[in-house]
Amino acid sequence: MIHAFVSNKGRFQFLHNVLLSMIQSNLPWKPLVLSIGSGLCPMLDNVTELSGHYVCVPYLERLFHQLQRDEPESVEQIEETMIQQEQQQQHDSFSDNSNNKDYDARFKDIDNTFQTWGSVEHKFLINSKLYALRDILLCGVDAFITDTDVAFTKDPRPYFDIPGVKGDIVAQNDTNEAMYGLNGGINSGFMYWKSTRENLELINDIIKVPPFWWIDQSRVNERMANHSTPHTLLDTTMFPNGHMYLSHREDLKDVVAFHANWNE
Repeated sequence: MIHAFVSNKGRFQFLHNVLLSMIQSNLPWKPLVLSIGSGLCPMLDNVTELSGHYVCVPYLERLFHQLQRDEPESVEQIEETMIQQEQQQQHDSFSDNSNNKDYDARFKDIDNTFQTWGSVEHKFLINSKLYALRDILLCGVDAFITDTDVAFTKDPRPYFDIPGVKGDIVAQNDTNEAMYGLNGGINSGFMYWKSTRENLELINDIIKVPPFWWIDQSRVNERMANHSTPHTLLDTTMFPNGHMYLSHREDLKDVVAFHANWNE
C-alpha cells in the first residue's frame, strides 16, 4: 500500500499536523507527499521532528502533462486564473507551452495558495488527488489517498480488510444525505483502493468522463453510482468528519481517524 497526500506550501500546517499524528500513533509506514510546486519539500526538510517519516517528491510537472492530455479545459481554466493573478505579465509564457518548462515559476501562486472551497485553485488542488490515485494503481500497488486535514489516532488498515469486491474500495462516509442519498456518499479525501483492473478502469472514467469543472468528490460519487460500483463506507463513529464531530460528538467511539472536511 502507498499512502499519498497531494499538497502545496499553502497547506503546510495541515500536512505538518497530520504527519505528526501519524508519528504519535506509531503508524509503521512512510507516506508519499506529492508536492504541487517547489516550495513544500524544502519546508518539510527543515522540520526536524518529521525527519525520516515521509517521502516528498515534486508532482506538478507530471500532473500538468496528464491534465493537458485528459482534461485540457482544466489547464486552460487554471492558466487563465494564474494570468489574472499575475496581471497578465506571464501571458506569453503561458501561451508558448513548448518553450516554457519552468512549471514551478508558472504556478508559484498555486504553490502558495490556501484558497477556499469553490475557487479554481482549490479545484486544481483537490482534483489532483485523482491523478495521484491513478498513478499509484498503475504501479500495481494498493492506494490510500487522504487529504491533509486528517488526524490519525491508530492504524486504519485493519478496517480496510473487507472480503470480496466490497473491499476493493473502502472510504470515509461523507454523511451528506442531502447530496448523496441515504448512505451519505463517499468522501474522496479518505479512500483506500485496491490495485485491480476494474479500479484502474474506474479511475480513468472518473478523470475523463465528468465535466471538467466538477470537483473530485462529485466525480467519484457520480461515476461510482453510474457503474453501481461495490464499495464499503467506514463507520462514522470511528472515522468521523467535521460534521460528525460538531453535531454528533457524543456518538463518537474509539476514533481511528478524524477528517475536518465538513464543519457545518
